[in-house]
Amino acid sequence: MKIGAIRSIDDFGIGYSSFEQLGRIPFTEMKPDRSFVSRGTQDASARAILESSMDMARKLGAVHRGQRCRNRAGLELVRTLGCDRVQGYLIARSMPVGDLLAWLRDEKRTGI
Repeated sequence: MKIGAIRSIDDFGIGYSSFEQLGRIPFTEMKPDRSFVSRGTQDASARAILESSMDMARKLGAVHRGQRCRNRAGLELVRTLGCDRVQGYLIARSMPVGDLLAWLRDEKRTGI
């Protein structure tokens, strides 16, 4: 099985990322800045930006990855909004490849 390259726009919504870049850069995944997930559970503006970025990603044919899912509230937020993928400490911390393989094989790992 050949896995295609993922071209991700990371931390979308801050810094050098812009709407103009979305039309110029071929990407397959959009990752809005992590602050939108962490603040989105209590801040209506952050939630609206997160939700809008998900809609935009879908319309552009990309998947949306919610970053910084550190607690169940953040995970529930991105699930409710229909996020395609998530990452964050609630799922797993960053780890070396060998540890990742062991983590993936661990049958005792509970579903989140």
